[in-house]
Order: sequence, then C-alpha cells, then structure tokens
Amino acid sequence: MNLRHRKRTALIVFLLCLPLALIAYFLFTFTNEKLNADEITNMEITSDGAETVVYTDRESISFYTELFLASSKLNSPMRELENEPAVKVRLEREDSVLTYVIYPELSETGCMFTDPRGVCYLIPKEDARAMLSRKEFSFLYVASALPEFNIVSGSSKTEILPVSYGWYYKKQDGAYEQYKEKPVTEGGEYARIYSNRSNSMTFSRKPDELSVTITDKDGNILPQTELGPLVFGNDTVLKVTVNATWLRTGAGNCDGSASYDFELLYDIPAILTLSSDTAQIGGGVVINVRFLNEDETVTLKSGLDLGELYFTENEGVKTAVLGVADTNFPGKYEIEYTIGDNTDYFDLTVAGKTQDERSEIYRMSVSDELYEQALSDSAKAELNGIIESIYATAPEKTYSVLGFAKPVSSGKLVQPYGTRVIANVNNTTDTHLFYAIGNTYSVDKEAGVYAAAKGRIAYTGECGTLGKVVIIDHGCGVFSWYCGLSSIERGEGTEVGPSTLLGKAGVNPYDNTSTVVFCVTAGKVFIDPIP
Repeated sequence: MNLRHRKRTALIVFLLCLPLALIAYFLFTFTNEKLNADEITNMEITSDGAETVVYTDRESISFYTELFLASSKLNSPMRELENEPAVKVRLEREDSVLTYVIYPELSETGCMFTDPRGVCYLIPKEDARAMLSRKEFSFLYVASALPEFNIVSGSSKTEILPVSYGWYYKKQDGAYEQYKEKPVTEGGEYARIYSNRSNSMTFSRKPDELSVTITDKDGNILPQTELGPLVFGNDTVLKVTVNATWLRTGAGNCDGSASYDFELLYDIPAILTLSSDTAQIGGGVVINVRFLNEDETVTLKSGLDLGELYFTENEGVKTAVLGVADTNFPGKYEIEYTIGDNTDYFDLTVAGKTQDERSEIYRMSVSDELYEQALSDSAKAELNGIIESIYATAPEKTYSVLGFAKPVSSGKLVQPYGTRVIANVNNTTDTHLFYAIGNTYSVDKEAGVYAAAKGRIAYTGECGTLGKVVIIDHGCGVFSWYCGLSSIERGEGTEVGPSTLLGKAGVNPYDNTSTVVFCVTAGKVFIDPIP
C-alpha cells in the first residue's frame, strides 16, 4: 500500500470516528465541566437514613457545583463502594436532571463521588472538610453522639434516657457543635434487674467522672453505688440518680455531661408450680406463681388446646386454673412458659378418653325453630359473646379454687359433661353432633338451685343456648354457670356462699322435663364441673 493510499485510509477512519468523539466530549462537558450553578433551579440532597433536604439558594447550589467541577477523575474507586453510606445530590435544570452520588468519610482525603455517567471522582481535601461540616453529613458523626447509658441484667439491656445533658463534638472545620439529637425524659424511666443474674450499669464510652446514688422507697441512701452488690429477699423498687461527665482530653473530639433519674426494680424471678403434673381431658390444673409482678404475664406455648390464664391473689401467691379443653388427646406434653423475659418449661401428662372414645351418647329431636334458637351458629356466637364479656373485666380476688358442690339438693345426673349429643332436626336425617359443656340434672319442678362454691355473681341474663343463666366468678379465671332457670333470685355483684339460693329450676325445651345445667369455665374453656 503506497503512502498516499494509507493517508487516505487514515483520514476516512478519522472522519468516521469524529462524531463519536464529539458525542463523548459533549456528554462529558455537558454533565461535568460545563456544569453551571446558574442553570440549576432546584437541588435535593438525601442522606442515608435522613429526610431529603431541598435547596434553592444560590450559595448551597454553587457550593456543590463548584465541588463537582474541582474534583479529580479517578480511573477506579479508591475502595469498595457497594456498602458505603451514600449521599445523593439531585440537580434539576430546565432541560434535565443530574444525579451525583457522594461517598464521604471523615478522613477528608477519601471523599469520592460518581457523576451521572458513573465515573468516579476524588474530592479535594479542602472541599471535603467544608462539605463534612454541613448538616446533611451529620449522620457521619454518630460515633460522637452522647454515649449510651444502659442497665444490663444478664443478656438483657435497657437504655436509660437522660433528664438533661450538654454534649459537644468537633467537626471537620475545627469548630465544636452542640449535639441535640438524643431525646430527654422528665424522669420516670424504668429498668429491671434480676436477683439471679449479673447486673451492671454500662456506658458506651466510660465517663471520666461518675457519681451514683441509690435510695430505697423510704428515701434512705444505700451504701452501694453499683448494682452487683444489691441483695434483697423480695421484689424491691429503688430510685437511682446518675451524673456522668466526659472531659475533652488529648485528641478527643467530644465532651459533656449527662444526668439520669430512674426507677430500678430489683426483681426476684417468678417461681411457677403446679398442683399436679397430670390433668384430665376436660379438666383443670392449678398454677401458682410466687413473685409475679403486676406488669408481668404468664404465656404458654404447647401442642395442647388450653384455656387462658387469669391470675388472682391467693394467700401470698398468684393463682390461676389452667383449663385443658375437651378436644385434647392423651399424652405427655412439654409446655414452655414465659414470665417477663424469663423462659422455662414444665411437663404435663394429659389423661382420659378422647371425645370419640366415650360411650355416652344422647339423641334428641329438635324443631327448626328450636335449633335456630339454641344450637345454630348465631346461638353459639351469642354464647361466645357472654364468655368474652365476663372475662373482659379483671378478676377481683380468689373466692375459691376448684372443688364444687352439686348445685341442687336432690337430682339425678342424666347427661354428664362431654356426652356426645346427636340432634335430629324435625325427625329428618339432618343431624348435628356436639358435646355437652356441663352436667345436666333432672330435678323436681321449681327446685331450688344453689351456688356450688363461694364467689361473686358476674352475670345474670338469658341466651338462646342456655336460657336464663347465672354466672359466678370464683377468681383464678374460674366461673360457674347455672343454666335453664325459671327465675333468678340474686343480682350481679352479689357475693354468695355455697348455700346461697340463686334461682329456681326451669323446663328443658327439648323434652319438657325439669332440669338444671351446671357448667364451669377455666380461662374461657368449659371443663368438667364435678370430675
């Protein structure tokens, strides 16, 4: 190939590549070197975890545009940026929107950004120092925030907020700024330590000066200034005052002081015991808990269908009856219980026959009208509403635990708890199966019905399933139900004894005989009233 031909070929290649070069140059100058603050109409800055800040003033817009123009292009980032905290700067102008992403760090020499094309730049040290002193970069100074104060008990930790503080940190321009982000409290902060754990007060940065005052409920100052040596025989509420000071020493970049006033509960962990490690299907087991605080609840997790726990005071302990629903199966079950932030386990053996294994079967025929009134879904919903209403108010006290007398002076048990009841509607093949929720007694007409144990009448009324009913609260989450009455002799709120007349027996609508139905619930679960 001769020289002239080579020159012609080179010229053609140059002319073909010239448009691409011009486009690349145009994009570069358009988005970076020719960036003009006067063309920017609006600027939005979003920092990690912070709200978007909007600027329209020329000073702020010029600061960022000049910073971008003065930076040096990098062939590759100085460090991995994927997980770096980032600040997005969105510049709006009439013809386009440009987004820059800044990757700051407090060293000043490592602040970078990427332009809208993804090209990485290094920000000059002087510009970085000024940038890092702006409010949108305050999140970088989290390490200089007021130290966190915690009460530690074993593996649990409770942060205590100050009632007052003054805290200052050094910014990159050398000036000290007051930190105001930590919320304060008017007092009444609350923490708990446990007698069976290692307890301490900790700061995320150790104070240079520290004073601690601990007083008892009578205002007496205790000699202890640390939590570890505290030993009491009962749950004890203490008042704690802490004053901490951090000095600006050496190369430190923050200092200040804080005061804390809070209550501390020295808590002896609750101790749970059972009346028996065996319960019958459709029965109940008594749970006693010592050292149960007013703000603590007992929650259970198991593979059983159990009632809820409602505790009442009972001779120095809190007592509840755990109802074991009639739907359970025999076996040994591990039950996890949690009180406060303590978790433990107990084993419960469940004995007895399942619903399908029982031989008692009662057949009856009902009309459509009676079925709708007493056995339909709407009737069940009405009954559940009564259950919810009596358990909605906190039980007042323990009147009696389990152990009920027969509610009638004479009478024959004709349908025991758990009996399989098969109802035919209008003598058709339309049958419905359900299980008796209480004991049904055949009695003389208008026979007296008496309280089966000491308690307080919580409800009197009437519902489709049970007719006229009186419900007595015995405490511990246990209620006795007296159903199918013809009249009611006592009102709600009345305290009754085991011989108090509640009303008169009524007529069973299914067979027109004189009967009384006696039921017991433990934590919303119907259990065998007289096992």
